[in-house]
Amino acid sequence: MPGLSDSLERSRIPAWKRVLDCILVILSAPFLMPVGMMVAVFVKLVSPGPALFRQERIGHLGARFHCLKFRTMHVDAGGTVHQEHLYHLMASNRPMKKLDNTGDSRLIPGGLWLRTLGLDELPQFLNVLRGEMSLVGPRPSTTSRPPRPRRPPPPGGDAGLCLRFSRWQLHHSS
Repeated sequence: MPGLSDSLERSRIPAWKRVLDCILVILSAPFLMPVGMMVAVFVKLVSPGPALFRQERIGHLGARFHCLKFRTMHVDAGGTVHQEHLYHLMASNRPMKKLDNTGDSRLIPGGLWLRTLGLDELPQFLNVLRGEMSLVGPRPSTTSRPPRPRRPPPPGGDAGLCLRFSRWQLHHSS
């Protein structure tokens, strides 16, 4: 594969992982490409604008790249609705609920269905082939939120305690 050794040296990803990613993407391409084409046509039919959404992300070792997804929101959907939803979730003492499940008006027709099935993330296979992402690993951070520092994962069952503590900090910081 051309450029494989260059991308391995640049990213310090283990060679076996990079090769496995490429093999799995290439083997799945004959099955996923027709599905991706149908999703792209569907998005173009139900909503004006591009079928793909590009967002700058921070990948492995701080490398910036454009993460590709099929667009599931209207073209000029702002992020203030999402920010307000997050603020209200953190300020309340209720279980987390995704904005998608509350009837987000920014979604295109069928957008929730595409997200639920994970079809909106099919273009990320191109990011994997380019060496910007891996099939298995942490979600790349957005540029508006810095990447989390590397630390060992907590033991199982501690996530609820961490979430409660972070809500307590948010509530008592003001």
